[in-house]
Amino acid sequence: MSKRICGMLLAIVMLAACLGAAAESAILFGVGGSVKLKLETSGTGKAKGHGGDVTVTIHATDGVLTAVEAVGEKEDMGGMALAELPEQMVAGNTINVDAITGATETSDAIKEAAAKALKDAGLDAGKFQKHYAPAGAAPAKITLKKADAQPAAEEAPKAEAAAENVDAYTTASATKTVLSAEGITAIAPTLEALSSTLSTTADTQKEGYAPKEGTATAQIMTVNEDGSVGLSTISEWAFSGADCTVQMKLTHGQNALNLTRENAAGTLLVKAEGAVYLLHLQVKDVDVLEYSDAAYEAGEFDQFYSGAPNKLAEYHITCDVTAIEVTYALMF
Repeated sequence: MSKRICGMLLAIVMLAACLGAAAESAILFGVGGSVKLKLETSGTGKAKGHGGDVTVTIHATDGVLTAVEAVGEKEDMGGMALAELPEQMVAGNTINVDAITGATETSDAIKEAAAKALKDAGLDAGKFQKHYAPAGAAPAKITLKKADAQPAAEEAPKAEAAAENVDAYTTASATKTVLSAEGITAIAPTLEALSSTLSTTADTQKEGYAPKEGTATAQIMTVNEDGSVGLSTISEWAFSGADCTVQMKLTHGQNALNLTRENAAGTLLVKAEGAVYLLHLQVKDVDVLEYSDAAYEAGEFDQFYSGAPNKLAEYHITCDVTAIEVTYALMF
């Protein structure tokens, strides 16, 4: 064998090794024509679960998941999630699978760690987000009720927890996961605790009034008419788990106007428990409180209203929650 041929073969071997972590096949040109190499890659990620860290390792060939392994939790339901979710991820070639009932925290940790493992393997986690459910599984629905809720016949409207329902401009968050019904039920009390009381100035002046502690600001995100994104911080919002709705008070501005258009939608971003929850909204009702000196002096506007100098209207907006996502690394 000539030195030239040996050199070419060595170059091919070295190039194949360099491409070993790539997500797509490579075609190498050499003696006698082209050779297509199957490129295998793997990566590992870690996330905090219910009882400790969860570690996920993924293996892929030509950008398709061939194996997913998860270790960490020892409890019964957590162990079930460790066994079942990796199998579903391989079957659907996705990390967007439904959580295991009773092991939501572990399930979310597995999916977060899987997203990190994909990144570690040089793969784009955003390409592995198509929702997958095993054959025969019931569609994921959101039905939120308080412990003392009304009978089943009067249940609040249900909302599809499907990736197709969420707003496209948030999909850059590679680690985001659509919460299951159980996941949303678990986070509902926290969201309610962070909610504002939506009190008017007149309410705060009543005898015995005490401000609610622990409330948090949130960010409302809408789409402007030119397709750009509008984002502003608001303090007056309230989530209701009983009917799966969000109420907001916004002073006249671009986001308020965006939410008054026909079929208006938006997303409320709330930080809680080390994560960002994205509440995807569909507007169902808008009331406008126009400014007047009499209304302002009577305390009819919100306690944090600041639009009096410019005589701005206040918008009271009620929205249905169509889906909730969680992410630990929010990106736009």
